[in-house]
Amino acid sequence: MILDPCAPPPPPAPPARGRARGPRATAAYVVTLNDLGELLPEPMPANTRHLKQVWGDHWEGIGSLQSDVDRIDTAIDELRGSTLQLIRAID
Repeated sequence: MILDPCAPPPPPAPPARGRARGPRATAAYVVTLNDLGELLPEPMPANTRHLKQVWGDHWEGIGSLQSDVDRIDTAIDELRGSTLQLIRAID
């Protein structure tokens, strides 16, 4: 295979599943979840607002404080649980 030195470089590969993303990218996910949660019945809006608040309060400690990671994980787990309940309730 001969590479063309004038060809543009290939785009970077997306992060692998489970691979860490930067705080800005993750914050975008949190904000998007919050926006979507506002369109759904309770308790989804409350749970997405809670995740957004917890993320905002604790994201800086992710690399150094396990307690911050635990708080964020708990908020994510609560939101996932509510999401599953909502999906199961759909007739």
